[in-house]
Amino acid sequence: MIILEKIYNLLLEVELVKMSISYLPEKGVLTIDDKVKVEETRSLYDALREDQKERVENYNKLVELENKLVTINKAYESAQVVVELISNLPSVNNLTYEDKSLVTNARFKYNLLSAVAKTYV
Repeated sequence: MIILEKIYNLLLEVELVKMSISYLPEKGVLTIDDKVKVEETRSLYDALREDQKERVENYNKLVELENKLVTINKAYESAQVVVELISNLPSVNNLTYEDKSLVTNARFKYNLLSAVAKTYV
């Protein structure tokens, strides 16, 4: 009976990982907010034994999402540079002609961002 219980628990662990992957968003709608969920799912997968990992048929989805998150994270980080430039600008009521180069620089850096990065500004 103990052996059956162990086998059952091993299979449950596999099913938990498969379900966790299936509940992750699709690649096209993945955002930086999903990073923690993807990382937690990776931890669950990594905790499996090798023979269990072979049973996770949707593992490719996890890898694709992790790769997409690398791109999203780079976009987010580049956007944060522009956010800082903008936040350091004087308020509209306090803008002067001397601030023109600061505004121009912020706009220039914004225009260099990818479409994805612009969504984080």
